[in-house]
Amino acid sequence: MFAVEKLPITERVFVKEIKERMTAPGVINLTLLLRNDSYRGFDKRIDLKIPVQREVVRATVEYDDEDI
Repeated sequence: MFAVEKLPITERVFVKEIKERMTAPGVINLTLLLRNDSYRGFDKRIDLKIPVQREVVRATVEYDDEDI
C-alpha cells in the first residue's frame, strides 16, 4: 500500500515514482485507487499489469585515467 499526501490542484498531472526491487520475474497485478475526500463519486480505480523482467547482468565499464 502506498499513500500520497493531499494534492494541490495546480497541475494537471501528478507523478508518483515507486521504486521497488522485484524478487522474481513475471507479471504484477496492481490496483490504483484515487480517492477524493471532498467530492462524492469522484473516486477512480485503475487495474494495471506490470511485466517484470529478469535482472540484466551489466558489463563493468572501465574508465580511462583521463575520464576519472
